[in-house]
Amino acid sequence: MIPRTELSAWADRTGIAVRWPDELVGAPDFRTDLRIDFGRCFVRTPGVVITPGDEAEVAAALRELRARKIRYVLRGSGHSSGGQALIEGGAVIDLGRLTGVVADDASSGVVRVRAGTYWLDLVEHLLPDRRPVALTTNAFSSVGGTLAVGGFGDTSHIYGLQTASVNALTLITPDGERHELGPDDELFRYALAGRGQLGAITEVTMPTLRARYTLAVRRLEWKAIGHFVRDAVMMSALRIYDFARVRVFWREGNAVEGICGRFGDGALVPEPGFELLQPAEWTDLATADLLEHLRADGNSGWGYACPAVELVLPLPAGLDAWNRINEEIHRSGILPYMRHGAALALVPRQALPLVPVPDAAYNLMIALRPMVPLAEVEALVEPVRRIAARAIDVGGRLYLMSVEPDRERVRAQFGDAWTRWAALKQTVDPDGLCNPGLLVP
Repeated sequence: MIPRTELSAWADRTGIAVRWPDELVGAPDFRTDLRIDFGRCFVRTPGVVITPGDEAEVAAALRELRARKIRYVLRGSGHSSGGQALIEGGAVIDLGRLTGVVADDASSGVVRVRAGTYWLDLVEHLLPDRRPVALTTNAFSSVGGTLAVGGFGDTSHIYGLQTASVNALTLITPDGERHELGPDDELFRYALAGRGQLGAITEVTMPTLRARYTLAVRRLEWKAIGHFVRDAVMMSALRIYDFARVRVFWREGNAVEGICGRFGDGALVPEPGFELLQPAEWTDLATADLLEHLRADGNSGWGYACPAVELVLPLPAGLDAWNRINEEIHRSGILPYMRHGAALALVPRQALPLVPVPDAAYNLMIALRPMVPLAEVEALVEPVRRIAARAIDVGGRLYLMSVEPDRERVRAQFGDAWTRWAALKQTVDPDGLCNPGLLVP
């Protein structure tokens, strides 16, 4: 039970904002109703919502919850599909007020930003001719939230996940201690893609790319995923395109369609290496405005559930594994809700221990995000879990904003890194209060 009287007194004394269950108003937007997340597969009512306004208040809140042994989850923009930002009866630490650019060195291109900032707000700050190294397809997700899970982006075929382009970060561990961390620090390496198990990322320092938001683009089609993978490896190795967004559709086998391009105005000229590619069809398009796409808020009025499963398979073995996963997809019943296809991305080997990417030179990410009427979602959650389990069983990894399979399979995907991760967790959070469930029962 949440001690409401005592926590109310603590909030009055510290000035930290809190809300109670009877103050949580239902709304169709998951960003305002903290009982749901983007996936809308689960509803969980917290005992209290704490909204700190700065790092000091984050630290004070974590110390108070630790002293009272209250379980809690850390929530950025709530853009999870498996209920990871939800808790029943415990506390939600809403990090949405930790926003804004702290420092920006235009000469070096390095920017320091608070972790609750939307990627779109960072983009707006960097205009007109700089951008984050990699951008997720949803610019209304938070910087800290995506870095806590990995962050697939439009340039990941070249630069890897968003976690690969972090120079430094600030972490408030569950004991309330503030840590300034860099790549040589173990907490840095296990906090990135660490699912918030070691505390709250509050600030991030990262490089930027010198690039405008216009794109010279080309539309390409392939008849099968295997054909796309062959070309994608060439595109990555030779850097034929700066930008790639690709989808697979379940028609005539696994047809693949994508938009690839280079940053800049004007039409594409014959690209060095393009003659090595073998798409079934290709068409040069006019210049595209990426900024217009980023500013379109697809979350506004979102009326569907999304029991997503996002998996990453090592290549070349992953192509055979995909055939088995594809059988599970056909059995699952989600294909009628996948008319928009599934996102594909090629990702090179990543260095951090917890990234959702197998240790192969190249890996294939497949994001299954069905659009399901709310009344029908309950019947699909378990089939989606089976897809996730099959992906881990055949050597892949699961992007853990998905609907998760059982805990032992989740543990299996981390291999040897699990032991060290669990040891760090025990050091900073011995009672397992922070984001419970992944490392502790």
